[in-house]
Amino acid sequence: ALTLPLLAVGAVGVVGVCTHWSAGLLADMIAAHHKADVDTARAVNARLIPSFDVEVGATWVHTSAAKAALEILGQPAGPLRLPLPPLDDDVRAAVRSVLGGLGLTRG
Repeated sequence: ALTLPLLAVGAVGVVGVCTHWSAGLLADMIAAHHKADVDTARAVNARLIPSFDVEVGATWVHTSAAKAALEILGQPAGPLRLPLPPLDDDVRAAVRSVLGGLGLTRG
């Protein structure tokens, strides 16, 4: 969620949890910012807000969201390691909703 504001003060990129599923959109936002296309950068950032929000749920943390997203997208992610609990249906449902809103899943 801080990438666009940090770009405005001189940052040049990002290492982030949601980049596991939204790297293309983040690249678009960064490219728009570098071209001084503030309107496009802001629009892409707004589109990504649900990705930023789903990274931490009431019962899960960043790693859980990333693993769920990779699993839903058909990428190998492996199980969570202790002390994190296994992925549950709430994590998968929340992440699936975000991925669907970004047009990254079918159906």
